[in-house]
Amino acid sequence: MRINCHVSNIEVFELSNYPLPVEKVIIFEPYHTDINLFLATVIGDKKYVKRLLGSCWDYPFSGSGVGITEREAVLRAFGEYTERFIGMYYQFIARDKMIFATYRDLDKMGLNALSPHSIQLFHKRQYQQKDFPYSKFCEDSLIKWMPGKSLITNEEVYVPASFVLTPYIPERGENLISPSVTTGSAAHSNLTQAIINGIYEVIERDTARIYWYGNLRSTKLKVDNKDIKDFIDFIKNKKDIEVIITYMENDLNIPTFMASIIIGKNNRKSVVTGLSSNINPINGLKKAITEAFHTYLWKLLTQPSPKQQLENFTDHVALYLDPKMYIHFIDFINSNEELSLQSLILASAVYSFDSAERHLNMLIRLLKNKVLDLIVVDITPEILRKTGIHVVKVIIPPLLSILAGHIQYLGDKRLYNFSGHSYEELRCIPHPYP
Repeated sequence: MRINCHVSNIEVFELSNYPLPVEKVIIFEPYHTDINLFLATVIGDKKYVKRLLGSCWDYPFSGSGVGITEREAVLRAFGEYTERFIGMYYQFIARDKMIFATYRDLDKMGLNALSPHSIQLFHKRQYQQKDFPYSKFCEDSLIKWMPGKSLITNEEVYVPASFVLTPYIPERGENLISPSVTTGSAAHSNLTQAIINGIYEVIERDTARIYWYGNLRSTKLKVDNKDIKDFIDFIKNKKDIEVIITYMENDLNIPTFMASIIIGKNNRKSVVTGLSSNINPINGLKKAITEAFHTYLWKLLTQPSPKQQLENFTDHVALYLDPKMYIHFIDFINSNEELSLQSLILASAVYSFDSAERHLNMLIRLLKNKVLDLIVVDITPEILRKTGIHVVKVIIPPLLSILAGHIQYLGDKRLYNFSGHSYEELRCIPHPYP
């Protein structure tokens, strides 16, 4: 299939003041036989990154986004690129804000810190595995800490730097307690909206993790809402694509949606997915659908080959392009019940916000009622702050992200309490999420 594309520069999109190093912006245009979305990719300056990280690091900094318009796709791509770049860059410019110490040391210094008892990462059986790369997070773990702010208590709280920065570069002699993930990272011109976006992503990835590895099944949604039907039909552009919408309930009363695009026919079917959490079902579903078609476009452009060694999320996507994996996916969505989307929308009508501030305050109340903390780490460098862009990392203990690869967070009580399954009963098949 041919997809038209062109290389652009950032001045076209009124981003000439954007201060981070960008090599180029590639824009893939909708082709008349394909879907109605633009796809934009921002490519970072690889030479700059190598100078910063050293020649031993070959970390590809890029960001991509899709949109109904070219500008929308480009702005989303720049948002993702900003999150990823700052997640690396901030640890070089904020060394003076970090403390290399144990939790006990911080306690003796009178500093409030995230307790290792409030977040269980891996199961004891995982720690017992040969060559398991992470040590148990405990009060004597020698790690780097950085300050954030709890929006529940309004107090400063130190969190492990590896929970914030990606790719994380540990100190010599540091106990490596976890991989670094981008979940909860968000960039936006509105600080409050950035925090909201980060909150929803943490909930999305935690719910998806619990459902998949907790051996649960998502609930099919009957798409009986005209707005969502029209949205899907517009993007599909009369193309014969099957879209399945499912719903994952959680203990926070914030729904998580999954849009799945079925590729192929009969016994040659494969799948790509998109996820989103949002208290507003319409907003959540539109984002999940857009994310699924984003992944679908990536599949069209790259034609990836599945491989057994999973190193990143694109490897997970590629794995489920193999028709042999389709049976595992169908088992995940083969719920006997079907829920009306319209009934879900009507039930959520009570949540209406006229500002981002009211929206955030509602989320804070929901989390507080569940006795959960909400920690925000502002990692906006001054060069970005001057342009009105904010970058944050949101952490909601004990919620955890789904990971790329065969190692997953399987140590928390929520996974077992919500799923009702034991460690031996967990789903051991790799997840399909991008």
